[in-house]
Amino acid sequence: MLLATTLAPSSQQAIGLHLFQYYRAQHDAPNAARLREWLQQHSLTDAELKSYLALSQFGDQSGSFLPGLHPLTPGNRALLSEVAMSGTTSARSACRLVRVYEPTCACVLPKDAPAATRVIPAIPQEAATLHPLTAYPNPANTLLHVRYNLPSSEHVVEIRACDILGRVVLHQPLSGLQGETEVDVQHWPTGLYHFTLVAGERVQGQQRIVITH
Repeated sequence: MLLATTLAPSSQQAIGLHLFQYYRAQHDAPNAARLREWLQQHSLTDAELKSYLALSQFGDQSGSFLPGLHPLTPGNRALLSEVAMSGTTSARSACRLVRVYEPTCACVLPKDAPAATRVIPAIPQEAATLHPLTAYPNPANTLLHVRYNLPSSEHVVEIRACDILGRVVLHQPLSGLQGETEVDVQHWPTGLYHFTLVAGERVQGQQRIVITH
């Protein structure tokens, strides 16, 4: 796969990326794979592009991959961990995926993310393995990360949060039995909140979180 060598390297990368995205949208796997390989060889100093290509490679290889239900190979686990720590725009997506399997993996988000939320701290190992609901950091002031882990359920799973007066301030359905979601709390009043993980009106886990500003 050759692009015009008379073009500047940045222009070649831009055209290559456009073609790569086009081939992926057309489900043309052979040409998409060839362009990905070319872009990876010619973008060694472009962290954003490298991370995007790595995450797209995982997506293409995994197909209908469902976090928590399908196993993750050691190679893909290492790939996702690297992207999650890259500080690029692909880091957030990679972080959500790898945290299902590596809850103690720390993540670094893009530089344009608010300073207080750039580094997503690792979940303590004991909390990640023992509790169906883990929310962090605690106290929180901008973004709260909520990890959930249920062995099985035939009911809709959701997260609820109440303030100290018992008023429901959050009612959020969840996808699947395991994963991680984010709650924007920067506009919540300072105070103590009670988070519960509910499946079919049955409480599966709970945690108190302090919101400070």
